[in-house]
Amino acid sequence: MQAARDHGLSWPIVATAFTLMQRALPTEPGQVAVLGIGEIRRGKPRWTFDEVTGSWTTTADRWHVGFCDLTGGQGLLAQVEGRGGGQLAAATPRHLAPAGPSRRD
Repeated sequence: MQAARDHGLSWPIVATAFTLMQRALPTEPGQVAVLGIGEIRRGKPRWTFDEVTGSWTTTADRWHVGFCDLTGGQGLLAQVEGRGGGQLAAATPRHLAPAGPSRRD
């Protein structure tokens, strides 16, 4: 709402424009020539003490990894919670997965 006020627009107009633009987006992005990957910490880490092992463990991974198209203008392609390789591989959308032999041709 603040962004609308900063530009002298009413929030209903901005919300309507956003909804119309969202409907125009493709369901799956096109080819990506240069893939950008960035991570961001979301909030503070939360810890719990495990009495069995006598150690602290995180209750939630507060890292998010974003994938974006750096040169094609498609913007943010996906956002995945977590930063481990297994989490990224399991949550990576099909169109961002490494190309197999059939997709490379």
